[in-house]
Amino acid sequence: MENATIKVTGELVAQPLPDKRYRIAFLSQEDPTDQRTWSGITYHLYKQMGRFYDVHWVHANDVALTRRRILSLWNRMADLLRWKFTTHYFLNAFFLSQRAEQKIKKENFDLVVVGAGESELIAYLKTQIPIVYIADTTFRNMVNYYPWHTGLCKLALRQGNRIEKNAIQKAAHLIYSSQWASNSAIRDYGAKADRVSILSFGANMSRLPAKEEVEARPFANRCHLLFLGVHWERKGGPIVYQTFLELREKGIDCRLTIIGCAPFLPKDEDITVIPFLNKNDKQQSERLFQILMETSFLFVPTRADCTPVVFSEAAAFGVPVITTQTGGVGSVIREGKNGYCLPLEATAVDYSALIEKVWCDKDRYNQLRLSSRTEYDQRLNWHTWIMKFNVIVESLALVTKTKSLSK
Repeated sequence: MENATIKVTGELVAQPLPDKRYRIAFLSQEDPTDQRTWSGITYHLYKQMGRFYDVHWVHANDVALTRRRILSLWNRMADLLRWKFTTHYFLNAFFLSQRAEQKIKKENFDLVVVGAGESELIAYLKTQIPIVYIADTTFRNMVNYYPWHTGLCKLALRQGNRIEKNAIQKAAHLIYSSQWASNSAIRDYGAKADRVSILSFGANMSRLPAKEEVEARPFANRCHLLFLGVHWERKGGPIVYQTFLELREKGIDCRLTIIGCAPFLPKDEDITVIPFLNKNDKQQSERLFQILMETSFLFVPTRADCTPVVFSEAAAFGVPVITTQTGGVGSVIREGKNGYCLPLEATAVDYSALIEKVWCDKDRYNQLRLSSRTEYDQRLNWHTWIMKFNVIVESLALVTKTKSLSK
């Protein structure tokens, strides 16, 4: 394992499995065994690491009552002064980092992993143990991009950027899910390029179809559009609805399924709205499986996004994605391979024209469906992610060993 290497581009070569069970401290404020945590990403990271390592969840959010009261007072004061903050503020980061440090010191860990982009957990953490920080964006990328990061006060901006920089500088290795996030870490926070890797997230579903099932799926005469997202406006829901109407006006037989929210729309027998599906529930998870097996396009013309894992899930089912070129989306969707990204200014007319063109060319659509599954098999799956993660762990272990011998 001592010849393991890491390529800066993020295209890592899978190496043999670890030759020892490293003890990993997995830092997370939320329960990593809950499939709803961070859209299921934390759950699968924790599960995959558990296959090869001795992983322990370090819950840093159980701070003392006195500290919780201090945080509560701070939040109330910020509200009174109309200061808009996120969780990236000094007091919160200090208490969380300190609590994580207390717990880590009680154990003999080989590695610390932050698995949900929670930079506040390590911003003020003092440890000699190597840290791997996993995220899908940076604080700078989110400012004035996502609604809850828009209009932050100057103090929030200063503290948020400082916390992010501290975390990035403390990490022995940074894993991002897109070039967009990776570029920001290097450009905005001084991350060293040789300590940054890009690894695509896998599908966050307990059951996925075999490749043979996808290939054997018959071509449907009716075009089934699926919108899957909690935030109707941010995910481009209004454009989805208008595109659906445009397609029907063109004479294309189609239906629309909306999962994750309940927008106010005129009653239509061709539109199905499912406000919520719980992946922790076996029956509801099975219902989502069946819907995806019948879907023609996953249509999410998002206004702002990092790297939606639902795109990896769609690829597993051989479902092409129609979306927007924004944020980290371009690192998940490869044009003409597992979908298409239109510019942010694209309208429902543009989207309907694209869908019509692809759908009405049966050979083109079928090839797109098969290549979508290939994209899943080759890069958008958790097995590929953990194999590349193993390379990083072994490389860090080699560096640590070399430093120890040189002392």
